[in-house]
Amino acid sequence: MRRVVLMVVALAVLAGPVFAQTPDGGPISASLKRVWDGVKRNVQESAEKMPADGYGFRPAGVAPEVMSFGQILAHVATSNMSYCGRAKGEAADVMQANSKRFGDLEKTGTRDEIIKAVGESIAYCDGVYGFMTDAKLAETISMGQNQIARAFFLVQNVSHDNEHYGNLVTYFRAKGMVPPSTERTQKR
Repeated sequence: MRRVVLMVVALAVLAGPVFAQTPDGGPISASLKRVWDGVKRNVQESAEKMPADGYGFRPAGVAPEVMSFGQILAHVATSNMSYCGRAKGEAADVMQANSKRFGDLEKTGTRDEIIKAVGESIAYCDGVYGFMTDAKLAETISMGQNQIARAFFLVQNVSHDNEHYGNLVTYFRAKGMVPPSTERTQKR
């Protein structure tokens, strides 16, 4: 009996910090938000770190259709609006307007315009991740004849942004620069 009491006390002490960090929405939504917070930081810091003359950079020898540094960021902003809009349940016309507005930046956006778009897309997604609960993540949204859980779009968003952060890291390295996530690690 004493062992059982000690195990329960030990589990309560160890689990306390985990439950204390979980908002009322539940552990799944809290975990997904933490992952989002990490990738959005990497993307935002990348946008701010690269000087204006680096926004047109693409590694030497790649095909011309390979996106430049700035085009990747504009694409991420557009995709954030799409994935988060779908998770939120936005109307198709709202999503099309956002895609057009942000998508044009992939062709002609300046550093300042792209940084602004990245910031706006992150703020928009913050609102979506912020209102999600475990129950909301399990709700389904119609896409054609399919029913897809809201969680699908947010997991896709994080995955997509992480993939493109990997591209940005490569571009930083090719320019002899240290990417933001590595820079933070080196400072510790």
